[in-house]
Amino acid sequence: MSVILAFAAAAGGLALEAASRVYLGYHWFTDTLASASISVVLLAVVIMLDISRGGQRQNSEGSPNPGTVAYPQIKRDTGKDNHG
Repeated sequence: MSVILAFAAAAGGLALEAASRVYLGYHWFTDTLASASISVVLLAVVIMLDISRGGQRQNSEGSPNPGTVAYPQIKRDTGKDNHG
């Protein structure tokens, strides 16, 4: 599934939910419009921050690898207690 299709599906679901809340009388139309506007601004900020940090990502060997995220290695608890 492409990213654009996923965003379109999410936007459609949110639009249906907002319309149902206005229809049922839970919110005014302006309330749902303001909420959607704030969400779009926050999404744009997050995307811009992600793009601006793109060159700072590194792979597990420590070399830059734009477009991927280097997750730290997490040691798993094996259940064995070495303290006694």
